[in-house]
Amino acid sequence: MGYTHYWRNKVSFTDAEWNTMVERFNKEVLPFYDIAGPDSHGVPIVDRNKIFFNGTEKDGACESLVFHKKAIDFEFCKTRRLPYDAAVVKTLKIAREVHPQIQLSSDGGTEVFEN
Repeated sequence: MGYTHYWRNKVSFTDAEWNTMVERFNKEVLPFYDIAGPDSHGVPIVDRNKIFFNGTEKDGACESLVFHKKAIDFEFCKTRRLPYDAAVVKTLKIAREVHPQIQLSSDGGTEVFEN
């Protein structure tokens, strides 16, 4: 059974937008959510091209969120509503605030991304 978030980004982030995205992720997500690297161990990968994380082995993990700087028409992340789902939603909300061209949707409805 899945619970998935989806996004479309047809325009790459500028360098300035990506720097803001990374800054906000580091300030608003990393300190507040229990997340790990893409294999549910270690630390999330945050670099000049992507943000890449999953839930922890302890709290459960499903699919890793891989959020790219470059335009990719359609992406998704299945979380099964595990605890790291909140970090995925927060990351996507930040992305849309920084780069309004991004379109977000979710099995939980668009209200998931409000507030």
